[in-house]
Amino acid sequence: MMEKWLERISSDELNVRFAIENEVGELIGSANLVDINWKDRNASIGLMLGDLKHRSKGYGTDTLMAIMRYAFEELGFERLDTTIIESNEPSLKLFCKKCGWLNEGIKKNWYWRHNKFWNKVILGINSDAYFELINSNKYWDTP
Repeated sequence: MMEKWLERISSDELNVRFAIENEVGELIGSANLVDINWKDRNASIGLMLGDLKHRSKGYGTDTLMAIMRYAFEELGFERLDTTIIESNEPSLKLFCKKCGWLNEGIKKNWYWRHNKFWNKVILGINSDAYFELINSNKYWDTP
């Protein structure tokens, strides 16, 4: 069953999946571009670091910046989107404060977690904002 799934996703033109590894080659998470709209040049991003010990070490920032670079510079996309539960402050900080994404809206009471409803935060970035970010922070410049 896993072999069939891997075969199917390897030829999927609307979803691209990436493995995140640390410096010693351990698999520490995954990232993806999903719902790719080739005509309108946009997609949604998902990112997950599994074990808490790998968080707050720059892996999320590096991964998100690399996927944005791939999407905007290699694929020629115009925009990327994602959604995050409002209680996930580290992810909101990563996307908005570190990587230049904008909060574009809220869907009220979207998620049910821990006996209460949480909002869905809708985030996005376009190519102009990405290029402004890398020009200002020189992210891809080598020291």
